[in-house]
Amino acid sequence: LYTAFGHPDCESFQDERKSNGEEYRSCAHVLPEAWNGQNKNIANDVQEGLIEPTTGTGGVSKLSWYVPIFTARRNSKLLSYIGMTENAGSENRRLMASTFLRPQTWKYFCEKVSLDNCTTPYYDDEGLLIAARPPSDQLEEAKYFSTDSYHGYFAATKDNDCDANPFNCTGHIAYGPCGWSSFAVSQAHYLGIHVKGNGPDPAGGYSYGQMVEIYKAANYTKNNVLFVWWTPDITVQEFLGTDAEFLRVLLPSPTEECMQARTTKEERCSMDPIIRLGKEEGSCDSEAHSAQKVLVTSFKKRTFDADEAFHSPAYDAIENIKISDIHLDYMFRRWYKRNTDQWNYDPREAVCTWAAENIDNLLRYVPESHPRSFRMEEQNKPAMYGAMVTALICIVLVGAVSISTFFYRKEKVMVYAQPTFLYMLLVGLLFLGIGAILLPANVSQGTCIAKEWFV
Repeated sequence: LYTAFGHPDCESFQDERKSNGEEYRSCAHVLPEAWNGQNKNIANDVQEGLIEPTTGTGGVSKLSWYVPIFTARRNSKLLSYIGMTENAGSENRRLMASTFLRPQTWKYFCEKVSLDNCTTPYYDDEGLLIAARPPSDQLEEAKYFSTDSYHGYFAATKDNDCDANPFNCTGHIAYGPCGWSSFAVSQAHYLGIHVKGNGPDPAGGYSYGQMVEIYKAANYTKNNVLFVWWTPDITVQEFLGTDAEFLRVLLPSPTEECMQARTTKEERCSMDPIIRLGKEEGSCDSEAHSAQKVLVTSFKKRTFDADEAFHSPAYDAIENIKISDIHLDYMFRRWYKRNTDQWNYDPREAVCTWAAENIDNLLRYVPESHPRSFRMEEQNKPAMYGAMVTALICIVLVGAVSISTFFYRKEKVMVYAQPTFLYMLLVGLLFLGIGAILLPANVSQGTCIAKEWFV
């Protein structure tokens, strides 16, 4: 956004950097979805004139704790913070530590669990294929799930060992990076839910891809998992109607006081674990909110600085359009239903199908005077030729008068009339005659420029 603010044309900016041998720099005039964790940044950027005042996307977004249905069926107490903290301290710790084991990477499994470093396929006691081969590179080594190659493994580590660590043992919870608007660390601590993340993030969080891999691994192996995710999202739709469907865990209702006491991004990403905990008042559930669209001010300026005939409809259309959660869920369902080209053609087809079926609704967001069209109309031939002949006659008359003026330039009446002034007047009449001939002529770049000069 900062780049787009200083360079209204991102395409020419990238071309210039490329020609100068410079690296690519992200540049965008629109951020289609900003969450409430960015509210302070948004307010500052609006005040500084970087972005326009934001508008809602039309849907409602929310971060929540989830467990899959198969986990809830094993122990329905896990569907609320009350059930998770019902027992005494040590019993609660043992419940969480024994229920939520920790996911392990492909590399860990092959080195610590497999007897031959996964050189032969590994099956668990129930006959499920866990690892078909060893990881081929560092990227695969860090994976928690890879279709048909590594299906995940959950283990009780020393963090789960309540016999060796009766006062510090915890179960596992998967949540996103500390930069996300997630408050799982403070929620778990102050609500007395003894769970902890073990991801590579400073606060124990995982990347988006790792989170999806962990849930897929849990679904395949049917290991219990406690998961922080958001709606609306395609991952929720993927498991809808299965025994791994997301079930929301009830946490204390959010209040204004709780929202004001939330940890900031800097606190959530602090290397000091005490700072990451924040305040107890900020440990309630995440509130539902409308995600915001962010538009850079240079986008609007560039649009309306252009001649009105050449205004792009993009700014008004993006600012006005709103898509509800119901419509998003519909597109997500169609996306996963095709299962042909999941990350390329399928989402395109789902969006285009929805657009075709809801064209009447979308037309409400088309700016006035759009769509525009060019219409070719035949000129009135007799009137055009008549005007050109008249202009030609006028040019002939101007030529004749010019010759007469020059011939009688020394006569007393002509001297009093000032021949120089008469010559200037006749040249102007000549230009008008030529312009009159060009006006009804066929439109081209040359005739358009000539009209401006002669008329």
